Amino acid sequence: MPIGITANGLISGLYFDAIGNLHAFVARNGNYLTVDVPGALFTEAGRSNEPGQTAGDYLAADGIDRPFVRNRDGSFSLRNGAPGASVTIGNDINNRGDVLGWFTTDPNGQTGFQGYVLRGNNYILTFAYPEADVTNTFAIGFNQAGTIVGSFTTTTPGVEHGFVRSADGRFTQLDFPDSVQTEAFGINDAGDIVGRYQDSAGTEHGFLLRNGQFTSIDAPPGPDTFAFGINSRGDIVGFSVTVSGQDIGFLAR
Repeated sequence: MPIGITANGLISGLYFDAIGNLHAFVARNGNYLTVDVPGALFTEAGRSNEPGQTAGDYLAADGIDRPFVRNRDGSFSLRNGAPGASVTIGNDINNRGDVLGWFTTDPNGQTGFQGYVLRGNNYILTFAYPEADVTNTFAIGFNQAGTIVGSFTTTTPGVEHGFVRSADGRFTQLDFPDSVQTEAFGINDAGDIVGRYQDSAGTEHGFLLRNGQFTSIDAPPGPDTFAFGINSRGDIVGFSVTVSGQDIGFLAR
């Protein structure tokens, strides 16, 4: 499942092996490399930055999920989880090396997620979408200007909306027209946003939001499509889910 692509073509994401174990990968020009944190129970990668660092998270032997950064030379920088957190997901990294993701202190890791920005081992920003009925906030992507995109859920079952958080902290709800659910997954430096929406029939579609205009994305074979990452060239990565539940990655240029 590809999650991100850089302008120079480095793709990162995650996959399940034949026995169901979760691994991270990076790929360039069709050459794939597994990047597992040593000793981890599982490793998953989000996006990479232009200098070649990749953000992700891993499950340690103590049962706590924490973020990591894989450096260009192949070494790992293991980061502290958010204070008191049972799960801290690392999903994006900017060119400065700041990591973006979401965390929860719920012992079961099921609810109460908030977004964060991590610089080194310092959580310089934590936030939730500012509505009283919000149960989870997922900070999924950001660009070099500090604009963050993601999604939030509410106390109403099945409700999920996308959001955009500007660098000065202003939130805007984001919904594909007539959708049942919307999530914003990635944003490039031009402000183009990709994500997924669910229609009234329950089918998932990818989308591109550019200059205020939504475009639906449906990658073969389908029926479901998730558009996860977009680079400064406008290349989009994501995956299609077949009727049998198989995930098939795609790159759209």
